[in-house]
Amino acid sequence: MSVTYSGPLPAEIDPRLERRDVSPLPADVLIRVQAINRGKNPQHNQRFMITRSGDVFAAGHSGDTSDWQTPFDQPFPSVPARRLEPERLHALRALLESGFAAEPAYTADQTVEDGLFLVITARTGAGTHEAIYEAVQPSLVKEILELTAGDS
Repeated sequence: MSVTYSGPLPAEIDPRLERRDVSPLPADVLIRVQAINRGKNPQHNQRFMITRSGDVFAAGHSGDTSDWQTPFDQPFPSVPARRLEPERLHALRALLESGFAAEPAYTADQTVEDGLFLVITARTGAGTHEAIYEAVQPSLVKEILELTAGDS
């Protein structure tokens, strides 16, 4: 993996990142993950949030490609899609507390042409922290994605 940048969010970022969901996490939400295609097709963009009790709310993109720079055009539903198992929820909390707050705001491998922007916003003991990953998945991110996967 050839990470070319890791640090504060650059002043100029991709319009899709400018349009990411930056709303405050609802009081009962532990983590929000946004997966945004770096290509010009938003149809497979996904985002989900997990509450402190383990409810998983998921929202995608409608498939309308007329404005490919808007990553999400559908709200979160009012009913959870599923519930994270207690063991996974406990492991996710522990993982977030063990170091997510220290993650740089932005990590990118700018040599990669495709891939994803992953935006993770989570509550930790230090407060709420957002980290953006462009075409990279450090081990902490891989662990978060494995714990939150729906195919357990």
